[in-house]
Amino acid sequence: MTTPEHNESEPVPVREVWPSEADFTTWLAENMDLLSREIGLKLNLIQEEAWLAPSSDWQGRVDILAREDGSGDYVVIENQMEESDNDHFAGLLNYASHSGSRILILVASRIGDCYRRTMDWLNEGNGVRIYGVEMSAWHNGNSIEPRLELVAGPNKPSEWPEFEYPPDKQRYLDFFRPLVTELCLQGIAERNIARPVNDQAFPSGFTDIDYHVGFWGGSNSVLSIYLWIATWEPPGHNKAVFDAIHNRRKSDIESQLAEVWWDRMDNQRMSIIGISTPGSIGDSEEKLGKIRAWASENIPKFKVVMQPYLEQAISELQSDAQEPTP
Repeated sequence: MTTPEHNESEPVPVREVWPSEADFTTWLAENMDLLSREIGLKLNLIQEEAWLAPSSDWQGRVDILAREDGSGDYVVIENQMEESDNDHFAGLLNYASHSGSRILILVASRIGDCYRRTMDWLNEGNGVRIYGVEMSAWHNGNSIEPRLELVAGPNKPSEWPEFEYPPDKQRYLDFFRPLVTELCLQGIAERNIARPVNDQAFPSGFTDIDYHVGFWGGSNSVLSIYLWIATWEPPGHNKAVFDAIHNRRKSDIESQLAEVWWDRMDNQRMSIIGISTPGSIGDSEEKLGKIRAWASENIPKFKVVMQPYLEQAISELQSDAQEPTP
């Protein structure tokens, strides 16, 4: 690339260097070593404009599909000539999910602050590595120098100050963080992210039916582990699930779990089954440690006991619904 003499610190509009996104994609594919050095991973090009998961209802074409040399993981790279936007960012996540990639790279002329924050959040422990790279071009004597700059990534220090929660919310966060981390390692929690609230939810495999652990009650506060049955199915479905478990499996469950409580909640949509231990978020650190240990021991046990009965109850109800009316 040549151009008349300019001050070497003067930027060049990227569209003058790469008139289209396809032009930039081709240049980047030919210069994977520059991208590799910038993000600290050895990338091997697989294909430009790679079609992913073609099917009757979805197909997508990622700008560049590559492979990381060390792990062999797929890498999806999405390019954007202008500032990052929702379409390209969502597209990157969509392409990654369809390719099984755990390494994502967004290259744009500017990565907006909101997307950099989201990248920082994703890099905190969600099982993916996502990199934000800004591309630019600069006069360098009589030539133009393309540049890539890493602005977000797993090893890139976050530029955002640590958010300070109110003291009560911070106490919930401090209590639940190690518990959620442990449950994530056991496959009970989907993500290693605790919320600064009194209650945390974990999936059961059925829509709007979840396992929960939370502090409840006022002066008689308890930490409860419970199954929350709250689907938006036709009226009566939640009660039918509760009744199927309670009426047919109550003695079996109570023989395996101590002090089970049952709340059909006749005047509300949901129904609940749970166990509890006395405790409040305002307790001493020593007491909270014991409460957390109780939860750590009993959440897996509670799910192991309840899950087969939940699955059986829903299966039986579905079978009953499919039987023809005499």
